[in-house]
Amino acid sequence: MMMRTGLAALCAVTLGACSGAVSPNVAGLAMTLVAVAPGQNLPYGEFATSCETPDADLGTRIATAAGFELYDTQPQSTTLRTHYLTGFNDGCPRQFTAALALFGDVATHEALRYGDGGGAFTPTDAAYEQVRGCGSAGQACESGLEGVAQQTAFLTVYRAFGSSGDWADVLLSGGEIVAMDFEN
Repeated sequence: MMMRTGLAALCAVTLGACSGAVSPNVAGLAMTLVAVAPGQNLPYGEFATSCETPDADLGTRIATAAGFELYDTQPQSTTLRTHYLTGFNDGCPRQFTAALALFGDVATHEALRYGDGGGAFTPTDAAYEQVRGCGSAGQACESGLEGVAQQTAFLTVYRAFGSSGDWADVLLSGGEIVAMDFEN
């Protein structure tokens, strides 16, 4: 498998200052995204800010985690379609395209990352270690994970429903998209 990190052209990744109040552990890590107009389609793997999209057009809320809400515009579909994510410091939804999107919690990430067979360490893993503020580098948190879990979640975004090898792992924390890795 090949790991690809970063965002595609539309996402203009800049790891710089972010707008709004941010957790001290997230300050300076948030990604800046380009804005899209309501109804504009994005290719898989790109996230954009969608401030002008009316709440009524976000679709069905399908999940919540750590202050973020995930919306699906066609929840009965298994094809690529627009999804929205809310809970950001600027009050604007983030738009992306996926066949399936799921939240993951920090406890599950800790168990998978720091347990046996955790695999290669990714830039998203490194960003998570900065955000979590507990435990030693490369080691699971012994305590304090509850506080991290209140403001931090992972979003896994799949290109296809089923056994596709294409997915993205997105770190959300402090009302921001902090990091993203792609696997294909």
